[in-house]
Amino acid sequence: MNEERKIETEEVEAVSPPPRARVPDSVQRKRDYLAGFLAGDTGAEPMHGPGSDLQASVVEVLKSIYDPEIPGRHL
Repeated sequence: MNEERKIETEEVEAVSPPPRARVPDSVQRKRDYLAGFLAGDTGAEPMHGPGSDLQASVVEVLKSIYDPEIPGRHL
């Protein structure tokens, strides 16, 4: 345990990049799932998402709930 361990380093001028991974043509590749996202194709707007009437209704109902452990929530 008392043996001193040394870390050896080596300085180099340049390093060649590693080879890129290649997929053979015989493998059927799936469509990139990010292609639509990156192209801006967002699809249909959700009906009950943020800013919807449903969200506003739920927030109003939650405001009417009394919980003595929540400070500043007195009716």
